[in-house]
Amino acid sequence: IAKNQFNTVRDTLIKTLWEKVEANLRKQFADRSGWDIKRDKQISDMFSKIYLHDREIKMQINELPSFFFGWERLCQKYPYYGFWINTDSDEYKVDEITTYLKSRKHEIAKGLGGPDGCWLFWGQDKQIDFNNDNTLLNIIPDRVDSKAKGLSDMLLDLFNDMQDSYNYIKKEFKK
Repeated sequence: IAKNQFNTVRDTLIKTLWEKVEANLRKQFADRSGWDIKRDKQISDMFSKIYLHDREIKMQINELPSFFFGWERLCQKYPYYGFWINTDSDEYKVDEITTYLKSRKHEIAKGLGGPDGCWLFWGQDKQIDFNNDNTLLNIIPDRVDSKAKGLSDMLLDLFNDMQDSYNYIKKEFKK
């Protein structure tokens, strides 16, 4: 019974953390027209994401946009964030985007070689391991707001730093 109670408490803390991250991003993007905050799947899903989506970029058959900024693996150890290119895009020349990023050593490609072929891995929060008691202590109700703000700020900083690169890719590599 104790293990089940622990899992229930842990899952509740994780869900609350990411809901607050999403709420922070929504608040920070409230005045930015053309952008939306989305979450796919349940937070507990292994590949769940919270992401910033440019409304001008169409959703693809796999129900994700051609590219976006986001957090992925929300309930996993060391969730990561970065710029994601949808290899299923029928709107953008994905191969040309990745070739350009690799050949130019563009700052957007800092993390090429991330966990899969389309995720431009930028960073991880190495402080998050949801199987570790210290992580859970940092997201208890008295502390969760601070941690959620830090996570949303990490993604917002990446978004702001990459706007020139993003706009170039969006314009130059459309099919």
